[in-house]
Amino acid sequence: MNGEIGIVFVVQSNVTGILSAAWNIRSHRTSFYLSPLGVGATPLKLSLHGADDRPHTSEPGFKLDVVRENLGRAAEQGSRIIDVSGYLPQWFTGREVVPGVRHVLRFMYRPAMFVEGTPSAPMPEATASATIHSRFAAPADDDEVVYLDVCVSERKPFWENVDETRAANAGIGPIVNTNREYLTVIARKVPYREELDPFSDDYQPLDDHDPEADGPVRRVEAFRHDANGVMWITEVLMPERVIDDPANAYQPPPKNARRAETSE
Repeated sequence: MNGEIGIVFVVQSNVTGILSAAWNIRSHRTSFYLSPLGVGATPLKLSLHGADDRPHTSEPGFKLDVVRENLGRAAEQGSRIIDVSGYLPQWFTGREVVPGVRHVLRFMYRPAMFVEGTPSAPMPEATASATIHSRFAAPADDDEVVYLDVCVSERKPFWENVDETRAANAGIGPIVNTNREYLTVIARKVPYREELDPFSDDYQPLDDHDPEADGPVRRVEAFRHDANGVMWITEVLMPERVIDDPANAYQPPPKNARRAETSE
């Protein structure tokens, strides 16, 4: 909580040792970027853009988008974008917490993704650009989830409750961009509330999969913004046959596709 240049984080079960995908966070000029690690060439990234007066730069805002130059190489390495609801990029607003502070992302980790038999993500390697590598404990109780909330603030880092966050060793960051905007990550273990979960209809527990019908399953990242403009990221299980089906492959949008509205 004293300042970082780059952050890598992962969630791991203290019981089974199963790992979530690892994520890398970095700043570059007026923006922050988040991308998954351990998947070779990543086909997706989250961009949190600040104001930039230079020509040919992205407008301010938050978006989920493809890394177009990586699409071919990522597919060869087994990383694909599927089941896109509408075109990418998807822009989102974040939720204002207090003036000058926006809650922009929520990573959610459910206990079902860390039970014995669930495929584990690989152990991430140390990243030279990161000044801290953080591991958070996965939820152990069926009625709990872990939130990792990402906030962007002006003038000073946002911690909500500095003393509690520091005592729980639950905060990482801040990272600062050239606009003097701050990115912080705060971890919380909370009771699960289905009404808050934009993915609540999408889950399929491991024991609900039929190995003969579905074949092997893989853990994949799912993205969806809520009614408040916060982009949620969680992991779900998906059969490899669905991932590899060409009918589910990402199709680039037409050149005249307009910027997506968060109200869609």
